[in-house]
Amino acid sequence: MRVTAKAVSAVIVLIAAAAMCSCGGADNRTLTPVVDLLDTLDQAERRPFGAPFDVAPVTLRGETHRALATPGASRVTWDLHLPDRAVFQVLVALKEDAWTTEGDGVYFRISIAEGRTQEDLLARVVNPYGQSDDRRWIPLTVDLGAHSGFKWSLFYHPRRLLWRIGLHTNAGVPGSVDTRGDMPLWAEPRILR
Repeated sequence: MRVTAKAVSAVIVLIAAAAMCSCGGADNRTLTPVVDLLDTLDQAERRPFGAPFDVAPVTLRGETHRALATPGASRVTWDLHLPDRAVFQVLVALKEDAWTTEGDGVYFRISIAEGRTQEDLLARVVNPYGQSDDRRWIPLTVDLGAHSGFKWSLFYHPRRLLWRIGLHTNAGVPGSVDTRGDMPLWAEPRILR
């Protein structure tokens, strides 16, 4: 049997298309909410222990969202199974009182962990005092496709795994100890598919 370059190219295209379908690749379909993490806050681990983690509607520049207010240095984690082609969406901001308070902002970080491995998915400093463009809700979206759904593998089955999604905040840029104006907000953190 003779294999042509054209046949090899066609097979490569089919494999790539299958990988996009099974790995949560980009497409034009509408995302559907699966888990609203604020609805399950009582099941989440919150640190520091005993600190206030308040959920309430918050309005910034006329835009209102249900938000979680956390301490400046905090971590909230949820253990959950991810749906196929999962996507994580959240809006981040600092309370309006922080907009005119000197400081270097807050470092927002989204992570995912399974067992002993943790991966930072996205990180962003929000500094409304120093950056006027940060005086708003800032949307963040992370594709979790590599951590969800079916994979052609003998050993890796993300659909069966319990994943730990983490929302972390720290003072300003990494290494900073300036906590002035650290009033972080996480609005509508959701898992979609």
